[in-house]
Amino acid sequence: MDVDLRAGIVRILKSDGTTAGTGFVVSEDGLLATCAHVIENAGAGPGDAVRVVFHANDREREAKVELDLWRPADAEDVALLRLQGTLPRHVEALPLDRPDQSKRNSFETYGFPPVNPREGMWGSGQILGILTAQGVPMIQLRSQEVTAGFSGAPVWDRDIRKED
Repeated sequence: MDVDLRAGIVRILKSDGTTAGTGFVVSEDGLLATCAHVIENAGAGPGDAVRVVFHANDREREAKVELDLWRPADAEDVALLRLQGTLPRHVEALPLDRPDQSKRNSFETYGFPPVNPREGMWGSGQILGILTAQGVPMIQLRSQEVTAGFSGAPVWDRDIRKED
């Protein structure tokens, strides 16, 4: 399965229009995923609205942080947002999968680090495995590019997707 991650990537904005972090489209009906700490960095929280920019077409829209789908930064660090209105043209939901078979596989991602906070950049590396830290399961990665600004971005397992 060949997917262009950029078709589903969103840039989460702070109130001043600068980049708070990355998110991605997970459903055709406008559900977006990111990290709770990205939403907090944007100055928002559960139930609030944030501005997002779709990387595929540079369209800016509003999305509401779903109260029931929020897990704080000190727990699972997940926030799901509901886009107000329909997805813009050229935007696609990215397929989701469980990371159970990803140990030692290569990955790619796309985010908005401080060196390129508006246009973004690619990141890649290796998935080292799944671990538990403070009772929360997480994916451990090794990468030279993935830094601040990639928070909330999808981790695309290139090796598993070659089999699709």
